[in-house]
Amino acid sequence: PQVADSEPRILSLDSSLASRHFLDKALTEGLMVVEFGARASGLEACLREGWCIRDYYVVTELPPAAATRLTDRVRQLRLLYPQQLLARATLHPTGRLPTLEPL
Repeated sequence: PQVADSEPRILSLDSSLASRHFLDKALTEGLMVVEFGARASGLEACLREGWCIRDYYVVTELPPAAATRLTDRVRQLRLLYPQQLLARATLHPTGRLPTLEPL
């Protein structure tokens, strides 16, 4: 059977989890990683996959010793991935999320 010209046709269907817009922005501007916990495992996973990171925040309230370990780990990752983990991303990993600027 032939399809009439007035009937809508689906030429393709994008069933991916991330939109093309998201991927384009992530590739050009880098990701903002917001993580729970104190091991930087999400950050490391993103870096291993080749993503650039523009901002990194840990939202778990950490005791001083854990915050120091996390900061040291983020510094190690910065040395391992200097082209991907931007310097500004590592300034205050245990600081608060920005509230006055768009995320």
